[in-house]
Amino acid sequence: MLADRIEDNWLNAQRAILERAQSLEIDKPLCQTIALSADSRRDDGQVVLLLEDAAAHTAESYNLVCEHPKGNYLVEDGNWVANVVDIIAGLKLGGQE
Repeated sequence: MLADRIEDNWLNAQRAILERAQSLEIDKPLCQTIALSADSRRDDGQVVLLLEDAAAHTAESYNLVCEHPKGNYLVEDGNWVANVVDIIAGLKLGGQE
C-alpha cells in the first residue's frame, strides 16, 4: 500500500497487516514492506512519524520501496535522498534489517 502521506490511516493499516501476520504464528522472520511515494519523503515530519511508529513494531526486517521524484532514475533532490537515508539508518538503529 503506497503512502502518499504518512498519516494515522496509513499507519493503522500497516499495523493491522503486521498484527494479522503475527497472529498466523508462522515460524519465519517477520518482514514488512514500506512503500512510500516521492512526496511522503520530502517532509521531515512524516519521516520522523514513520520511524517512531516502526520502533513500536516487532517486524524483524523491512523492505523499503521508494518512488523516485518525477520517475527519474537518478534523484537530484537532496532532501529526498537525505530522508531515505534517515529512514534506513533509523530502522537499522532500531535493530531492524
